[in-house]
Amino acid sequence: MAKSQNKSITVDEVRHMAHLCRLQLSPEDIDRFTGELGEIIDYVNQIQKLETSGIDPTFQTAPLSNIFRKDVIKKSLSPEEVLSNAPDRENDYFKMPPIMGKKNG
Repeated sequence: MAKSQNKSITVDEVRHMAHLCRLQLSPEDIDRFTGELGEIIDYVNQIQKLETSGIDPTFQTAPLSNIFRKDVIKKSLSPEEVLSNAPDRENDYFKMPPIMGKKNG
């Protein structure tokens, strides 16, 4: 079991995160994740040290454009056509069994 040389995250912090995530980790897993998460945190810290004051923020790398279709008015189906294959209906509505218990009345 290799001990992590990293000090950016502790074994206790990894145990706490595992507890919050409801994960049961072996001591070997805790040691491995302590090292791996520590390396990730160290890398993020290196990136944060970069000078970026002259660089515009990038929120989207590819241009965005919405593709809209023409809104064409068409004749809609009649209630009779819509309900023609309904297994059960009541007037101009689909009739369904109640889903929350028996119907009152």
